[in-house]
Amino acid sequence: MSDTRSVSARPCSGCGVCAGICPESRITMTFDTARGTYRPERRTEDCESHCGACDAVCPFSHGLSAPALNEQLYGQSEPSSFDSVLGHHLGCYAGYSGRFRLSSASGGLATWVCAQLLSREMVDGVVCVTPDEKAPTRFRFTIARDIEQLRAASGSCYVPVHAADVLKEVRKTDGRFALMGLPCLANAIRLAQRLQPSLRERLRYVLSLACGGPRTTHFFEYVSKVFMKARAPDRMEFRAKWPDREARQRYRFQYRSPDGSVIERRAVLDSGIGNAFGSSLFAAECRAECDDLFALTADAVFMDAWLPHYSSDWRGHSFVVTRHPEIDEILRTGASHGEPIEHIPAEQVKRSQLALLQERYTRRCQGATPSNGYRPGLLDRLSVRLQDSIRAAGWRSLERTSSYDAVHSDVRPLTAAWRVCNFVRRRMPQVRK
Repeated sequence: MSDTRSVSARPCSGCGVCAGICPESRITMTFDTARGTYRPERRTEDCESHCGACDAVCPFSHGLSAPALNEQLYGQSEPSSFDSVLGHHLGCYAGYSGRFRLSSASGGLATWVCAQLLSREMVDGVVCVTPDEKAPTRFRFTIARDIEQLRAASGSCYVPVHAADVLKEVRKTDGRFALMGLPCLANAIRLAQRLQPSLRERLRYVLSLACGGPRTTHFFEYVSKVFMKARAPDRMEFRAKWPDREARQRYRFQYRSPDGSVIERRAVLDSGIGNAFGSSLFAAECRAECDDLFALTADAVFMDAWLPHYSSDWRGHSFVVTRHPEIDEILRTGASHGEPIEHIPAEQVKRSQLALLQERYTRRCQGATPSNGYRPGLLDRLSVRLQDSIRAAGWRSLERTSSYDAVHSDVRPLTAAWRVCNFVRRRMPQVRK
């Protein structure tokens, strides 16, 4: 039996790029049931080539940072704008796709842009996440080669996935591809493209979703058992939509009953689920280490339009920040040809994600400051400390009891303190520089 060793003791996003580009195929992605996420492991204790690729492509290796890569990738683009939070970029847009809106997480512009790349024959396929009942997390990366396959991949995936297998397929397949992932994956891909020029030729466009922090599978098992009073779901839809007064994060889970019938249960993030999500319960270990909310290394980043003017419509709107001229041209052409897409100021994009920006700046107390001049105060630091305490307490409770109901009881006092802290914090005037 082959021996396995963890590739690194650093925080790991489980993106799988190290395994996907390993020249000797000595790294495999293993699903760690105890931690609810994927981890890269070496097949043998010693690597023959010691090429260092696994370290070189890790987004947490403290090599080239996302801002430094943003400067190298887009700093010479004209006419680009620079923002301390969004980096070098070409344009900011808001809107939706009538064709893909209802099947998408927000306004459907991510799916629409990918569909444009396919229909214009700018790519031969789009690397994206799609449901897969056989995968440990019920989702996996695949290559969508037509619009229907792309539509099946629309929506959000809040459980771990890795790109190792699909990257191996891309490397051995002639063609041009776009990739849709999260900021950590985009950063790892950019670092990998520096090592392997062929990957740069095949992955023509790297796209990303804005990320509030990945979750482990334990978070959704916790949601399933504590809030929906059922075992782990057979099918999960993380951004379901149904008519309401406003856009909200909704879940639709399907379960198989003992007699074989299907039971569907729904929940909204505004309930206690939102407190668990926001407090970092069962968040992936890399969440506290990543500052790259807006995917500075991606050719475009897509996100929800969480501002009152847009979120009042339950069908959803998207915000997009573009950095590649060909992606920007797609958005500009769509706007000029009557698609419901409009230019917006960069300030609106940042304001829609201000809570996450404040949290991440509080954790670092360095680097880019949100444009409103926000400076962390005592309650901001307390909120972050409570998040870390809730996450640690949740893991300890699960390891001790193996019960999500016990976890819920154990973290309740800390969660209540975190809620009070944020209630007061939101009502206090922000400290400005």
